[in-house]
Amino acid sequence: MEHNLAKPVWWIRPVLFVAFVYSLVWGLAIMFFPEYVFFSTSLTLPNYLYIWQTLGAIEVMLSIGFVISMVNPYKHWAPIAMGFGYKLLAAGIFFKAAYTNVELLNLSNYIFIDNLVWLIPFTAIMINVYRRSFRSDEIMLEAFDDDYVTYDMFDTSDGITLQEMTERQPTMVVFLRHFGCTFCREALCDISQQRKSIESKGVRILLVHMLEDEEEARRQIAFYGWGKLNDVPTVSDPEGMLYKKFKLRRGTFWQLLGGKVLIRGIIAGIFKYRGIGKEMGDMMQMPGVFILFKGEILNKFVHNSSADRPKYNQLAEFDKNKAA
Repeated sequence: MEHNLAKPVWWIRPVLFVAFVYSLVWGLAIMFFPEYVFFSTSLTLPNYLYIWQTLGAIEVMLSIGFVISMVNPYKHWAPIAMGFGYKLLAAGIFFKAAYTNVELLNLSNYIFIDNLVWLIPFTAIMINVYRRSFRSDEIMLEAFDDDYVTYDMFDTSDGITLQEMTERQPTMVVFLRHFGCTFCREALCDISQQRKSIESKGVRILLVHMLEDEEEARRQIAFYGWGKLNDVPTVSDPEGMLYKKFKLRRGTFWQLLGGKVLIRGIIAGIFKYRGIGKEMGDMMQMPGVFILFKGEILNKFVHNSSADRPKYNQLAEFDKNKAA
């Protein structure tokens, strides 16, 4: 069966084009003719009409986002999510206000057309984007199995292949998510603090990331590793081939945004100053840690959620007989 996961289903781009035209026209209309809606519904003009015009400017900005999403909805899905959130919140605020001011119900038709109707196609697009990631996962897991992908296909920054590196000594292969991730930054900090303990057990550290720009990856590793990981070898794997070789999947909603993740994200991101940044990799990819020696996995930690925090120095304590 032939799969073409790069091409979105036929209806997504037309829907986004209609959303672009609607948001642009409606936004400009509010900006330049703000009184029309109030006159047509027999409502009193607000004292601060520019606030209503500001909402029109937001609509225009959303229209630009929809154009960007049309290029590749599977990659540039954030404007669609923002549009969904804006429409949902706007409708919620309106009905809360209408509960105490019945006169506002005169705007119901506008709210229905401008907000509630758009929740349906935006939800359908986001569901399609979400499910597509898992379809691609299954295809990649099947394609990059042991028969097709070998360790000597992956070059490390030390100028040797992963196979050669793991033939020489046990190697802790750490798969990172993306450098904007709070927990990825936390992992680099943890590894820098535990590096001496890990290497004292005869284990070398190898970091796998999904950036094509090796220099940018090095800057991120140096910054969040507190300068203690500058000489640690890396593997750039933007296609995620090595991730799939180790059966690391993309995360579900709860693995990426569940309660535990949100709580840990607040603690690590705010109180421990890890922060959060732009996506530099695949924000849906799950991480993992493997102790690899001569083609054999001696120990491993596969994350159940993106917020899991491995004890790296304990993972380095594997059965020494297996490494003999």
